[in-house]
Amino acid sequence: VERGLPWQHMPPQEVYLRRADLNGKLGRRELALQDVDQAQKLEPQSTAPHLIRGDLYREWGEWAQAVAEYQLVTRLAPEEAQGYVSLGLAYAGAGQWDQALSSFSTAGFLQPSDPYVVLQRGLAYQHLGRTAEARQDLEAVAKLGPQNSLGAQALAALGKMSGGSAPKP
Repeated sequence: VERGLPWQHMPPQEVYLRRADLNGKLGRRELALQDVDQAQKLEPQSTAPHLIRGDLYREWGEWAQAVAEYQLVTRLAPEEAQGYVSLGLAYAGAGQWDQALSSFSTAGFLQPSDPYVVLQRGLAYQHLGRTAEARQDLEAVAKLGPQNSLGAQALAALGKMSGGSAPKP
C-alpha cells in the first residue's frame, strides 16, 4: 500500500483547483484566484479553471464576472451542459431571468432527463411568470418525491404557485 498525501497523486491542475476552492471557502480571495490562474496556465484550453473561477465569483456575489467565466466555458465546450447550467445560475443570481431561462433551456436540450436542469428551468419559468411551463417542469421533478432534495424543492415551488398546496408526487 502506497502512503502519502492524496494530492501527491493528483494531476497538478487538480491540486491547484482544489486548493482554489478551499481558499475561496476560507475567504482567501487572492490566493484562490492565484491558484485558478496557475491551473489555467497548466492547461489553457481546459474548462475547469473557468468553472472554478466562475463558482468563486458566484459565491462572492460577483455576477458579471461569473457570467463572463461561464460564457468562456460554453465557448470552449458548447456540447457540455455544465457550462450552461452554471451560466444560468449566474444569470439568475443577477436577476436576469430571460438569460437564465435561455441557458437552462440549452442545458435541457443537451441533458433532457437531468432533474437538476429541469428544476432550474422550471424555477426560471416561474420567475418569469410563465406558469404553465413552470408547472410542467416542476411537476416532472416533483415525481422524485419529497425524500429527494430536488423533488422537495420542486414541491415547494409548486406549493408557492398554487397558494400553498403542492400536489402529491
